[in-house]
Amino acid sequence: MPVASRIGVGVRRSAIIASREYSGAPLSDLEREEKDGRRATLTLLMGLLLSFSGSAHAHDHEPPKTRLVSATTTQRGQLGTYCWTRATGEPGLFGTQCVDTTQDFPRARPAWSGRKARVRLYKAQIPKQLRIHRWREVERNGTPRGPGQSVSHELVKRTVDGDVIYDAVFRLPHRKGHLYLEIFGKWDDVEGSANDQDAVWTFHLTLE
Repeated sequence: MPVASRIGVGVRRSAIIASREYSGAPLSDLEREEKDGRRATLTLLMGLLLSFSGSAHAHDHEPPKTRLVSATTTQRGQLGTYCWTRATGEPGLFGTQCVDTTQDFPRARPAWSGRKARVRLYKAQIPKQLRIHRWREVERNGTPRGPGQSVSHELVKRTVDGDVIYDAVFRLPHRKGHLYLEIFGKWDDVEGSANDQDAVWTFHLTLE
């Protein structure tokens, strides 16, 4: 699963060099060479929350909102682990925020078994990778029991209120009971950092 550790030592080293440079401390020859080599793709790993701005659906500064819809049932996706990059305003300089969470599911919403469902991704770019997994049971601590089953789906491009979005369309199981869903999405950063952007969302239904 792509998390903060995926960024690697090279990015953390870049952040240290940038911090020393901004403070006015002289750089060693090795640090200066490292800085020059990474200038085009320098990424700072920010521990503090980033201040995002722009449209809630269309911008590329934070993980998109998601919503599951099936017949009259609707549930907003619960954001979990993610790694997201945004431009800082300085040419060639980007900030990456990575958050690593435990797997958790929202309170269940009722839905009809066997019906079609869709998870709406409020992002104009098509994901380069999208995976959906489902479970029927969880452990006492709330984590899913077993490896989970892959869910076949179809990505459909739509325009809603003037915004381009994507629906991941699939069918709910016929067997009644609890259904726990996890969706992993990955995109290219359209702002030019050359980084991937990825996030996980969870949903929880009781099929009737």
